[in-house]
Formats: sequence, C-alpha cells, structure tokens
Amino acid sequence: MKKRLVLAFVLGALISICHTTSTSAWTNCAGVPSNDQYACDMGNIEGLYNDSAALNGTGSNCSEQNGSARSACESGVGSNVYSYLKCSYLATTKAKKVCSYIASNAAGEITSTGSVSTSWADAKKKAEDKYAGNNSGTTSDGSDSGSDGDGGSSGGDGTVADVNSGSCASILTAFCSEDGTVDLGGLLGMFIAILTGAIVLAGTVGIIICGFLWMTARDNEAQVAKAKKRLLEIVVGIIAWVLLALLANLFIPKKSTDIEDNIDGDTGIATIKPVEKPKTSSQPSNNNNNGNNNSTNTATTPIKPLNEESSSIPCAEGTTDLGTTNEAYSNGSKITIRLCSVPTITSTSAEDSDKHAHVNSRVSGAYYALGKKYQETHNGSSLNVSQSFRTMAKQQYFYNCYINKNCNNGNLAAKPGYSNHQLGTALDFSMYGSGWGNTGVSGFFNQYLSTYGLIRDVTDEDWHVNAIK
Repeated sequence: MKKRLVLAFVLGALISICHTTSTSAWTNCAGVPSNDQYACDMGNIEGLYNDSAALNGTGSNCSEQNGSARSACESGVGSNVYSYLKCSYLATTKAKKVCSYIASNAAGEITSTGSVSTSWADAKKKAEDKYAGNNSGTTSDGSDSGSDGDGGSSGGDGTVADVNSGSCASILTAFCSEDGTVDLGGLLGMFIAILTGAIVLAGTVGIIICGFLWMTARDNEAQVAKAKKRLLEIVVGIIAWVLLALLANLFIPKKSTDIEDNIDGDTGIATIKPVEKPKTSSQPSNNNNNGNNNSTNTATTPIKPLNEESSSIPCAEGTTDLGTTNEAYSNGSKITIRLCSVPTITSTSAEDSDKHAHVNSRVSGAYYALGKKYQETHNGSSLNVSQSFRTMAKQQYFYNCYINKNCNNGNLAAKPGYSNHQLGTALDFSMYGSGWGNTGVSGFFNQYLSTYGLIRDVTDEDWHVNAIK
C-alpha cells in the first residue's frame, strides 16, 4: 500500500509539472512586476494571434450550414479560438476581457470566411476601445513585419550570454525582477502550487484505492480496519497540507510597484503616460556640439550617458519632438525618455505612425545626421528601418519568438526590459539585396557609422545599429 501511495504521489507530481509546463510555454506574466503584467499578457496573445496558420486552423467556415448545425459549428469555433489564445491563463482581468473580445471577433471571421483577416494591431485597438479604453497619444504595440535584430541593453554586446545576464537564467525569465534578480516569492509560490496539486492528486488516488480495498474486504475485518485507517490518514494529510500552504502564502513576499499614481483604479493595471504634443525643431547647424542644454541640441553624435533618463534633453534640430514616455527601459529598470522622430530615416514599423524612425533624444542628432549624409550621397534616397523604439508588449512578442522559435524566424531578442530598442538607441535597418551589400547600405555603414558615434554591435545581424556606449 505504501509503495502504491508513493508511486501515486510521484505520478501526480509529474502530471502537475507537465500541466504547468504545457500552459506556460509563453511567459508566466504573474511573475513579472504588476505594472508590466498587462503588456506581458498582450505580448503572449500577440505571438499566438500572429501565427495565422494555427489560428485559422481552430475552426472552419460555418456559413454553408443551417439551423442547429450552424449554431453548433459557430459555438465550437468560438470555444476553440478562446482556448487557443489561452485567455483564461492571462494574469490580468483587463487582458482577459481584451482577449475574450479579440477571440470573439476572430471566431466570427473564421466562421464566416474560414480565416482571420484583421491585423493584430487593429484587433487589439478595437478590443481596448471596447473594454479598456485606448491609450491615445502613446506608442502603440501593433504588429510589424521585417527582419528584426536585437542587442542587449546598455552595458552588453547583444550576445546570447548578455540576453540572459544577471542572476536570472532563461528558464527563470518569468520570475525576474526589474533589477535582474530572481523573484524568490514567485518561485516559492509556483513550487507550493505544484506540490499542492501533486498531493491532492496522490490523495485522490489513495482514496480510490482505500475504497476499493474496503469494498473487496467482504468479511475480512482487518482489511476493513486498514482501509479506514489509511483513508483517515489521507484526508487528514490533505487538509493539513492545504492549511499549511495557505499559511505559507501569507508570508511569501509579494512584488511592489513604485508607480502607484499610474495604476488604473478599475483594473489595477498601470497605464501609459501620454506623450506630449509634438514640436518640430529648426534646421540643424554644422556645429558638432555634444553638449546638453534645454534650448537647442546640435549634437551629431550620441549624448552620454546613454542609459540615463533623457526627458531634459531636447530633440536634435531638424527632428520632431514626440514628447516624453515612461515606457522606456535601461538594464531592466523603467526610465523616462524623450522620443524624437527622425525625418531623414523612414520606417515601416506600425509603431512609427508618422513613418519615420523614433529614437531617444540622446541619439536623435546622430541618426538625423546619418540619414542626411545617406541622402546627400545617394541622390536623395532615404535609409529605411523596420524597428525603432519598442514597447514592452512588442519586446515581449519578439522575445517569445526567440525562445519558442515559432515566429520572426526565431531571431535573437533581448529579455524584456533589457533591449536597446526599449531604450530608444537602436534601429533595425531593412535594405537588402543589391541595395544592402558593400556598395550599398552596408558599405555606407562601414564608412560613416563611427563618424556619428554609431556601431553594428550584434554579431551576424548587419541590420542592427546602436549607439557606441
């Protein structure tokens, strides 16, 4: 009997661990800081939604059916899409509402046409307008295409080792604090939850075995007494463990947030601070001044230190001031930066609504000058980027692609909070083929990047340009 209970316990533990793993292939957003949980949830949904083949495979066109058959078909598709997007596994109530609405609309498209045609950006915006309100004026996290490279944040060189720097290994990504340390409270909570599931499962198996022994005892009083004793022990053991787990949960440290003034009163989710009204600077002079003042910025190289806030640094002359955002990150810590639109560099990113690259004001002069030099040496043609400043949700999406190798070609991406794109100092350029080689953009970079304090700092990703630290 003891051997059976031990075997049942081990089997239950394995089942619980496997179940946890199967529902946590994405990032466990309950383990990230509370003010980032909604963005993390959106990144998880986006990765699934953009896998169009899998999403469309959750159902079929129900329009050719009639009556109860059509109703059953539509109901089945709706349930499949909701389950596929894992709405019930999201960490925040706000994200669950948004996900449910997105799932409903996607299911409607599948049942009527057999496929989903709405882009992630449009689906998310429509759902947020319905349930959560739209954070107008902020940088959106709409979907984007094109090649993506991603170095680590300031202080790293973009290698895989740098992506997982600090005391958080990649397997513990969901339990990393903003300072890069492991969230022991989150890990302990997960361990207790797994162990509780295993004990309850093992206890259930034990109760079934005891019941079987009792029913087959017939006139064997000793077997009946043994079954009763073991049954009592199992029930008492389960109750004792549940009480102990509840007690332990009271003492598990919980993460706190230092931006309570940005917390939504209805959902408990941090909102994004709207950027200020854009202002356009005058045309630049030829003065290569690396100074920092609030009246003008004529620098043509990065203004250091790069990893500090830049709200007081004006955008370079010739660029457009998009205002400040508190959604930037430096080495895992949230900071406020001033964003600038660079008119000499075009962008295909859905996040850059004006079709120009968006960068940190500390590097705005360098990128403006780089783009202008390219125009002067290439008959007015402009450099083009596929990625510039990136939100937490967008970085979470690319990181999930990198970890799971199921989207974006599995390209390298830094851990959310540690990307130079989130600091606003990196750009991913998107000119390839005959326009990219040594006689094209790549050759131009070899000749001019260092002149403006810029560098390609990610091995095997020629398109990724960052400021020299």
